[in-house]
Amino acid sequence: MGERELSRRAVLKYGAVAGGLTAAGGALGNAAVSDDEEALDRPADEAALAQTNESTTEIQSGCDATIDASGGGDYEAIQAAVDAAETGDTLCVAPGTYAGTVTLSVEGVTLAPTEQGAATISGGDAATGPVLDVTADGVTVEGFEITSPDGARGVRVADGLADVTLRNNRVTEIGPVAEVETVGVLLDGDVESVTIVDNDVTGLAAEGAGATAQGLAVRGGTSDVVVRGNVFEGITATESVGAAIAVDRGADGLAVETNDLLTVVGVENADDATVAASCNYWGMRDGPRQVGTNRAADKGPMADERSAAIGDVEFRPWLVQSIQTASGAESCFGGR
Repeated sequence: MGERELSRRAVLKYGAVAGGLTAAGGALGNAAVSDDEEALDRPADEAALAQTNESTTEIQSGCDATIDASGGGDYEAIQAAVDAAETGDTLCVAPGTYAGTVTLSVEGVTLAPTEQGAATISGGDAATGPVLDVTADGVTVEGFEITSPDGARGVRVADGLADVTLRNNRVTEIGPVAEVETVGVLLDGDVESVTIVDNDVTGLAAEGAGATAQGLAVRGGTSDVVVRGNVFEGITATESVGAAIAVDRGADGLAVETNDLLTVVGVENADDATVAASCNYWGMRDGPRQVGTNRAADKGPMADERSAAIGDVEFRPWLVQSIQTASGAESCFGGR
């Protein structure tokens, strides 16, 4: 896929997408959908860009503990702070690189950086283990770079959890591990009220027989799971085709809205139920290609530029521009 010159994603970090999600509980809500195609190319409002800095300040307020690898905080390791945390604590992480696996096992904990995007959590305890392992209800992870070049998992949300939020993270450089599937975000069982919003999932790789690469893998039943405002790109595998979102089960409780699906496969649904996936950008203004199998997705014209839908996916209407443009999130009139 060729390099894209896409503008000002910062507008969406805490702007219309995040605000609409809060107001509508994950639905598209009452947000206006523009039919003015000329408006889609207008420059972003500089005032809207300031919302990112304002939200970063909000992240830092009310810290119950600080983590600083250089020794300037309450703890030097994230896991030590989590182990000492109480229900509902906010743990603030100073810039730097911190070793995974971090297991978030305390209910209601929020993990956030003191500077947006300046803290990296890298690597896992095992090649097949996650960098971040969410094992408690009510956890929020916001604003990190999460990476594991020698591992195969980014973030795992464990079976049976509810009210988990992953917001404004960059999950990148995950894998490959020979003959092991690579997953950016794994919903590893039945989950409820999970919000995955405004993240970048990019640079995932898998290699070897049977190894797949998936930005988001849904492996169990879902209820009120919202995937919105994310960018999926650069997800590749040598023996299969990389997918932005792969659903084994749980399609009926999943809403995929206002994402950039810039992979050969945008949504691959193996469930009998329908994935609700309207108002996404599939790499071109013509919407997705429809193919029968994963391996068929990389064949034919435009395979590297126009993402594919596999299985029962309701993708109409779709966005005709990327959400990384100033008004792309309002361009949901493709296929009407």
